[in-house]
Amino acid sequence: MSDPIDRANKIEEQQREQALKQQRSTQEKPCIVDGLRVCLDCDERILPLRVESVNAVRCLECQTFEEIRIKQGRG
Repeated sequence: MSDPIDRANKIEEQQREQALKQQRSTQEKPCIVDGLRVCLDCDERILPLRVESVNAVRCLECQTFEEIRIKQGRG
């Protein structure tokens, strides 16, 4: 069983990462083509559920690559 402090630290880290993701996505202006939001990187349509849930400006694949790039210190 995990130590309560370790669990609390993990929850805090997850919340901080989510807040940072949300802040980054709101700072970047969404790209809209023909009334649909498209990815800033690959110009593919972003699923409406993703836009509604996290106000996405990148498709899931490009966002994953963006997060990896940032974590590796290239952001």
